Amino acid sequence: MSGEAMAQQKYFTQNCQFTNAAMMGKGGYRVDYTIRVNTKKGPRNFYAARYSDGSGLFCISKPGGQNPSKVPVAFQGSFFNTVTQKGPKSVLVEIRDSQGRAATIKLYKLKFKNPNRPKVKIVKTWIDSSR
Repeated sequence: MSGEAMAQQKYFTQNCQFTNAAMMGKGGYRVDYTIRVNTKKGPRNFYAARYSDGSGLFCISKPGGQNPSKVPVAFQGSFFNTVTQKGPKSVLVEIRDSQGRAATIKLYKLKFKNPNRPKVKIVKTWIDSSR
């Protein structure tokens, strides 16, 4: 688990509402990354959560988990490797096109000047030959 240190594991429903561990495998997503970003509307928490099959859910909320919602990105539901902070307003997300060998990986940069419509840019693309 990376991003902010979390005292307790968090879980989301498919609509980015907080839930409990009992939902895992029943539509629940485990939050693997929480990163604080600064936006023109104030600080927000960016979350990358994973379903039991490995697919991702990307959410954003006000501090303290208030008003969580899905981040409007084309790669919602995709497999992801890592999520890292890139400056106070940006996040890098590694997206895989599959779980198998020779998967194409794209590194996306999300810039959260506007928390409801981040700017999304592909920074790098490569083939994973490590699996």
